[in-house]
Amino acid sequence: MQNKKIISLFIAFVLIVTALLPVDYESFASVTTTQEDVPGVNSMDTLLTYPEFNSKVTDGAYLIPGLVSSVSYNKQTKHFATTQTMCPQAICKVNHYTLITAYDSSTNSKGASISKSVVYVLDSNNELVKTLVLPDSYHVGGIAFDSANGLILIAKASASAVGVISLDDFYKYLRFSSKFVNVNYTIEENDSNKFIYSASSVVYKNGYVYLGTFGAGSDSYAYCYTPIYNKAKNTYYLKYNYKFYLPSYTQGFSLTDYKGKLRMFASISYGRNETKGIYCSYLYTYTFNQSNGSKTLDNILSCPPMLELTYPEGGKLYCLFESAANIYRDVSRKPLSYVMPLKLSALCDEKQGSFVNINVSNVNNGKKIRVDCSLQNAKIYYSSSMPYYSYSKITSCSLYKKAYLKRNTSTVYAVAVVDNRIVAADAVYVSVSKAAAPSKLKIKSKSKTSIKIGWKAASKATSYEIYRSTSKSKNYKKVATVSASQKTFKDKKLKKNKKYYVKVRAYTDYNGVRYYGDRSTMLSSYYSNVYATYYSYYVNNKNRTTNLKIASKKINGTIIQPGETFDFNKVVGSRTAAKGYKKAHVFTGENSTTMGLAGGICQVASTVFNTALISNVKIVERHQHSQRVSYVPLGRDAAISGNVQNFRWKNNTKYAIKIKMTVKGGKITCTFYTCQKAKPKKVKLKVTQKGKTFTLKRTVKGKTNYSCKSKY
Repeated sequence: MQNKKIISLFIAFVLIVTALLPVDYESFASVTTTQEDVPGVNSMDTLLTYPEFNSKVTDGAYLIPGLVSSVSYNKQTKHFATTQTMCPQAICKVNHYTLITAYDSSTNSKGASISKSVVYVLDSNNELVKTLVLPDSYHVGGIAFDSANGLILIAKASASAVGVISLDDFYKYLRFSSKFVNVNYTIEENDSNKFIYSASSVVYKNGYVYLGTFGAGSDSYAYCYTPIYNKAKNTYYLKYNYKFYLPSYTQGFSLTDYKGKLRMFASISYGRNETKGIYCSYLYTYTFNQSNGSKTLDNILSCPPMLELTYPEGGKLYCLFESAANIYRDVSRKPLSYVMPLKLSALCDEKQGSFVNINVSNVNNGKKIRVDCSLQNAKIYYSSSMPYYSYSKITSCSLYKKAYLKRNTSTVYAVAVVDNRIVAADAVYVSVSKAAAPSKLKIKSKSKTSIKIGWKAASKATSYEIYRSTSKSKNYKKVATVSASQKTFKDKKLKKNKKYYVKVRAYTDYNGVRYYGDRSTMLSSYYSNVYATYYSYYVNNKNRTTNLKIASKKINGTIIQPGETFDFNKVVGSRTAAKGYKKAHVFTGENSTTMGLAGGICQVASTVFNTALISNVKIVERHQHSQRVSYVPLGRDAAISGNVQNFRWKNNTKYAIKIKMTVKGGKITCTFYTCQKAKPKKVKLKVTQKGKTFTLKRTVKGKTNYSCKSKY
């Protein structure tokens, strides 16, 4: 959504430009108004050839606009012009208006649409009142109304997945005097890990948004999102919930509540012509579970060709066909130029004769199915995907064949066909447990040419596959397979000074079929992600600086695994003259100092301490100085004294932490690195003073998780 002032200026500009164009606005009002306008179309004859579909048709049919001519912006001429090649795609209701999307089926030499996509707006009498010209020429798809947020959602078959028009802007467009309006919309934000680049359909139902994709010859699928709309910030974000599968060639689907159950209607279209004696369009009715996307097939209805998308309302299911569009008028069956309403009761209550009965036996072992049908002269077919003309003819079969199970879960369909019509159907959903994704990947050890990784065992795993790449996001190649009992792997074939990224995937072998689980998170052989950093300034005293460098060098490169504790005295070791330490000033009480061996290393400990504070790791042991120091804020120092006073912190994160220490140019710096892209929770450090007592508190989201007192 755009800033209101920008939109207003844009609309004003469009009105000025269109007013100057040498066109006859009335000519642009030309749309399909009578049945005779569409060449070769006789919808009544068409319906008679589909008796099962015709028996479910109810009153309320109306003509699809724009089939003969429409108005859009021609990209070649860069003017608004009439086009005869608009193709209807989807339908929905916005209050008492009906909206129908359409795209231009004519293309230039590069295959791009000549005219921009449109949305036809019909009033309560199903009369065209406005044509909304969309801002691009993409293959527009589904349309839906997010009633909770007052937003119109438009799916696009290329570019970003869906555009958003506010209800306020929609009503502004309707108030324009012109019969067509050039509109604009913004693009929603998807979960980056589950982004649909191309969406053929969009549905809003019960607070959820669904984006569907078209699959030709393979499974179609849809994503379920929770919309998060911040009107004040003008943002619309879709939070991913789950993904579910639909039959191949699913054009789109719709949802409605019926008799206490949520029903889904999926429109299946196989193309322009009825081939192999099989109808090219079907309407599938499911009982749908909105919590997880599971569904049960209730009905299959053969339909006229080119069934596109449907819309349920008022006990009816409105079916939109694209067969009467110019590009599809040569189909063998005469096309439909009407939006045809079907009775919901006929789809949801009336079963198509006696359903085929699928018996599943010994599911966890033998995986056998038996298909029974009492219908005479029926041919029985089965498959795990559509279209049904690719089914195998059977009476009984083995389910678990590699050719049929392409996913970890499978829906097996069985249909009974009499005289090339589906007269009965049933389905069974068979679940196969897959292995979980390995978790808690960590580097156990590494050298210049090798790395040893470990992970937490994944449930139901038969074996693990290890993948390696030099890129974070692509070109992962399998380097090894290890048994389920093994939870470590050492890769010895690394090149020096080269970054590598590793993932682990578990799989389950069952009945000769391999079912893969999800891959683990990425683990890098290189600690490149800055988790936290802190620095302090030091006085350039030769001896003291020497001590800083020696102690920092001992700490530099130290790796603390999750659950391990950093111990300053153990890591740095004894401070002796033999190791190069020099004498420098040390505190000997509240008011006195002396020259002592390794003087100054407390600044090293204090710098690490402050890095640990902002990293939100657990502070195990810390001591104050007897006097105030100048290199860190008061109350945020850490004193070291032989083996009496130590500094320790525990790595309570999920990531291995590598410490880098540098001493250069009057500044000592401590940086925590991780292999995985991660950041600590935002911490707030506050020191309060009461007399000589300084109290440090570390809080995260308002809760204190560490505090200490210092008295100087």
